[in-house]
Amino acid sequence: MAMKGFAALLALALFLAYGCTTPPPPKASMKYLEIVQEKQNCPDGGCFSEYLFVSSGIALKKQYNLPNYKGEPTMELRRMNNASAALLFGKAEEFSEANKNSTGSADFANNVYFAGDSKLYALSFPNDPPRQFLEFFNDADALFGAADPDVDFYVHQYYQPVGGDSVDFHIFSDGTFIRSVFASGSNTLKSSKMYLISENDVSVLANMADNATGQQHSQNPECGLDTGLVYGYVEIKQDGRYLGTYTCGNGKTKIDALFTFLKNKYG
Repeated sequence: MAMKGFAALLALALFLAYGCTTPPPPKASMKYLEIVQEKQNCPDGGCFSEYLFVSSGIALKKQYNLPNYKGEPTMELRRMNNASAALLFGKAEEFSEANKNSTGSADFANNVYFAGDSKLYALSFPNDPPRQFLEFFNDADALFGAADPDVDFYVHQYYQPVGGDSVDFHIFSDGTFIRSVFASGSNTLKSSKMYLISENDVSVLANMADNATGQQHSQNPECGLDTGLVYGYVEIKQDGRYLGTYTCGNGKTKIDALFTFLKNKYG
């Protein structure tokens, strides 16, 4: 993904000139699975392992090994073959249906989110999760481990408007776009939809991300009232580089431009 700064800036200028647009219709055949396990042996809490799978076969592993989210996570992208993807999503549907009443507490750290075929499951489990959860997590881990390396590109963005719910984006190299809404101040999932964005939008986003990954990180989560946001955050994994930073989108950095591009177009 070579840097093409002019093309990215031109595309952004055209987008800003025409204002917000409506995302493409959700794709009924697309599915995703997210499974998160909190580590029990982490001092002060805050350590976890997370897998995010999409039905095209792309898989993401994200892991924090330091307490309270200090430092950068390890992050890796792979792609499963069709048989492995079908196996995983079959297991995901069986597990989710069998545990559909496992809503637990909004503060529970072990979670499964599964969306597909017009179904949406948001499951949560206690700090000492049941054996069935651990077995499913181990299955996901094994299938990820057997998958091949994939294009090293992923963008994660989330933000909360003042007086509103949190909006969460996951974007992958093949254009798969997950848009979820969480209740304010919790991990309670209210809605989730999947789209396939255009190749041009993926290219523009990749160019913008390439420019942004060299920027300095910000750890200030507070946004001014004039921004209309409580907080905003962008996370990028691209070509061996990682960026995780708070932003309100009201500055002049490449990070602000990327954040605003996504929020305005898909928020």
